[in-house]
Amino acid sequence: MNPIRPTSAAETRPLRRRILRPSQAEHELVYPGDDAPGNLHLGYFDGAILLGVASLFRQSPEGAPDDPGDWRLRGMAVVPEARRRGVGAALVAACEVHARSRGGTRLWFNARVDALPFYFALGYEATGEPYELPGIGAHRFAARTL
Repeated sequence: MNPIRPTSAAETRPLRRRILRPSQAEHELVYPGDDAPGNLHLGYFDGAILLGVASLFRQSPEGAPDDPGDWRLRGMAVVPEARRRGVGAALVAACEVHARSRGGTRLWFNARVDALPFYFALGYEATGEPYELPGIGAHRFAARTL
């Protein structure tokens, strides 16, 4: 059985909070477009235990021309005890497959600086200088052609 399956935005939020934004209030964990049709939320499960999540939005980067081939990865989180076991790589691969199957030509995201080595190993490239997301930390824009 495939450990990755679609889930709801609401089901991703406890892990988003635990891993990505522990100091934020519940309402701050709701991303714009979370429940919009066409967006995808995936969970990586070990039985009933949720080990990782990723959300995928059809969206172009801010300031870029709208491109229907752009997909944005958001809320990528894996519990510490499941890291370096392929959970994150499997979630990213599933997002890539989904985006490609719907005409996606680029997957992009705002990567935490400390997570960049993970994304580099998957073929992503970072551009621009690091920038601070208040209350969250240092990030860089990263993307890959699909």
